[in-house]
Amino acid sequence: MQYLRVCYENPGSHLNCCRCDKCIRTILSFRVAGVPLPPAFAKDVSNRQVRRKRLHGERSVRQWLEAARGAERRGLGGAGWVQAIHTAVRRNRRRWRLRRFTQPLIPLRNRIRKLFRGSPLSRRELAVRTGSAKTEHRDSS
Repeated sequence: MQYLRVCYENPGSHLNCCRCDKCIRTILSFRVAGVPLPPAFAKDVSNRQVRRKRLHGERSVRQWLEAARGAERRGLGGAGWVQAIHTAVRRNRRRWRLRRFTQPLIPLRNRIRKLFRGSPLSRRELAVRTGSAKTEHRDSS
């Protein structure tokens, strides 16, 4: 178990990052199985990390929910990390619904920006393009 490698976020390294989707799901799978965290993972994940995880697509949601269901079948449904999984799923689905409504408005937003700023870029993107630092913007306020 000390050589288990699931991470794709650390290219060129033999270590798991303990932050990416695959690492977190694998760590949670060990919790569901009732097995202690193997030495291949340098650190455990927090409930906050699980809660704040950005999921990409329904496939990812299904994988996370499967871990939660497995934990619930084992009587671990009240654990904080299981509740954190459900929170992450709700947050991501809410984010996707909101994006579905805001996505069609992006061309309008860009036209308004172009009208007032001369460019469809955001202020941050303009600052990066022109080379002005974020701290300079704060100092001028």
